[in-house]
Amino acid sequence: MLFTDVWVNHSTVPVGLYCYDIRHDDEREMATLERHVATNHGGTLICREPLLAEGEEYCDVTGCLDFSGEETTLEQIGFGVPVQGQMPIMKMQG
Repeated sequence: MLFTDVWVNHSTVPVGLYCYDIRHDDEREMATLERHVATNHGGTLICREPLLAEGEEYCDVTGCLDFSGEETTLEQIGFGVPVQGQMPIMKMQG
């Protein structure tokens, strides 16, 4: 999975990738993974496999996210550049 703390327009993510938003709680801790977040946006996850089942709108991610600390771009991992241009993202375990 790849993470960015920037809000990403999901329509700009290359075909073949899934895009989800993270909602943070009142303490600014990451709380839920959702299909779209408009308020309390904590970041965006981009991945090759779906993370939510059909019809599932969100799941709890409290304490589940583990950042590797490496930085990369979609272009560097073999995908095209999003419509808005280069977007720095971080690799995640999981």
